Amino acid sequence: MATAYFNEAGALICLIDGECLAPEDAAHSANVADGTNPNDIYFDAAEMTVNLKAELPISVAFNHVGNIPSGATIMFGDDHITVDDGTLEFDADVFETVLIYVDHPRHKAAYFEVPTGPLEGE
Repeated sequence: MATAYFNEAGALICLIDGECLAPEDAAHSANVADGTNPNDIYFDAAEMTVNLKAELPISVAFNHVGNIPSGATIMFGDDHITVDDGTLEFDADVFETVLIYVDHPRHKAAYFEVPTGPLEGE
């Protein structure tokens, strides 16, 4: 049996097989089966359970990313932003594809390609 330590948001801090002191920033801990993939679990504090992460429900369109879970962190280029309203809009001067990385405690982190560019008439 391994011990998983989670932060307040339910994101995994570390998964340790054996005895150890809890990390200082750990808000929750739980025993998990040996061989558990640390990238696939999160802690639900309301239910006090360890659950499997879901796929991100992201929708991608021209200059737009939607269905972003609240509290997700999005990284692209040198930018790191937290999205709380479920959408991300791009205002671009040239046509290109922007690679974004989306991370959320309850969803599997993933990369998405977003086509961007000027809107017609601009």
